Amino acid sequence: MKTHHIYHSYKDYVIVPFLAIEDSFSFTDDKYGQDVIMSDGVRCKVKKWEYIHMCSNYAKTLVQDIYHTDVWNFILRWYSSINISTLTFLYITLEKYD
Repeated sequence: MKTHHIYHSYKDYVIVPFLAIEDSFSFTDDKYGQDVIMSDGVRCKVKKWEYIHMCSNYAKTLVQDIYHTDVWNFILRWYSSINISTLTFLYITLEKYD
């Protein structure tokens, strides 16, 4: 199984644009169990992931709960570091390896 790199520091739950995952198309081939390395070097495994649209109420709630900001400021932070061509992001639940 391939180890994917995610352009985000480790948190138990992250929301990232599709393009913030190295080899994102093969990442989405499997729903669970992928090995990942976060940008801060933490190795972990994916417990689950799902697509979310950033204009949904669900995304607004998740962003507020995880990042303590509104969804538009969250998107602008990503847009300044990566070329975003869609408002579909991935909501990923992670588990750090011991």
